[in-house]
Amino acid sequence: MRSLYKISGVFAIIASIAAGLFFFTIQSIDCSIGTQQCPPEYSASLGELKGSSLFFSRFDTRVQTLIPDPTFILESESKILPHTLKLVFSQKKPNYYLQTETDYYTVYDDGFIKKSEKNNHEPSIFIDYPIETLLSDNSVKPGLHQELSSLTKALEVTHLAPQKTTLTDSQTITLEILSGVTVFLNLEESAQAVTKLSLLLNSTEIAELPEPLNEIDLRYSFPVLRTKNE
Repeated sequence: MRSLYKISGVFAIIASIAAGLFFFTIQSIDCSIGTQQCPPEYSASLGELKGSSLFFSRFDTRVQTLIPDPTFILESESKILPHTLKLVFSQKKPNYYLQTETDYYTVYDDGFIKKSEKNNHEPSIFIDYPIETLLSDNSVKPGLHQELSSLTKALEVTHLAPQKTTLTDSQTITLEILSGVTVFLNLEESAQAVTKLSLLLNSTEIAELPEPLNEIDLRYSFPVLRTKNE
């Protein structure tokens, strides 16, 4: 009989603990991205977690469902008794930016592309034809993404800072540089061509031209220089 009482007592304790744990339900959510608060629309979506138990719920999979944005990564979750869930996210860093006549896009390291607001602080690559032809499943096609990533890095390293960079077709990049010169590059290996361009612009060949330079064409084995009167 005493054993039965002991067993009953154990079950009572377990039941009390379980009931106590279910008491700790989510009533507030502290959501941040680094040191910044989450955007209001994301905080509102996460509001669906309210009422869930702090201890008997899986939050990682639910959060991915509520915020289906692959650029946001859940870094940590913590529970602050009695009723607060703290979620800390990080966001993937942009790799480069694309721009059409009407829209702006951010492209990330893995090629994922996301429509965005105009960015006045970072240079964009203009697209002269339907952007849909560049994409596959919400990402820039792998080969193209690699070339544009390399081009962006080369422009940054060489400090060329063109006034405008344009993908004019599936094979050609044009650069409008500060001196008013248009530069033509093959998309494939455009990063290497930018390095050559940087050297060429500081060469004696450019300095000794009898007429103002108008175009530099690097799509061939040797650079083609065209002056304004040609």
